[in-house]
Amino acid sequence: MTGAPYVKRNPTERNAAVVTLAAQIATTGRIVLAGTVSADGSAIGAVRGYQALKAQISTIDGVAGTQGQVVTALALVEPD
Repeated sequence: MTGAPYVKRNPTERNAAVVTLAAQIATTGRIVLAGTVSADGSAIGAVRGYQALKAQISTIDGVAGTQGQVVTALALVEPD
């Protein structure tokens, strides 16, 4: 789960760290990166921008709402 994009100190490096962590976890199995926004500079936006990561990591924005939470649960159990 991730929140809004980092915007203060070192935002590019901090968001890249979240993306790197998600990519490493994705090598072990299913991963869903869920957060509140998918704006430019967010971890979700970054994953969606990389073709290789898009294929490995499900991304959900709007997780604060009921629909986002349901979609997150569905993404966790989606068959390969």
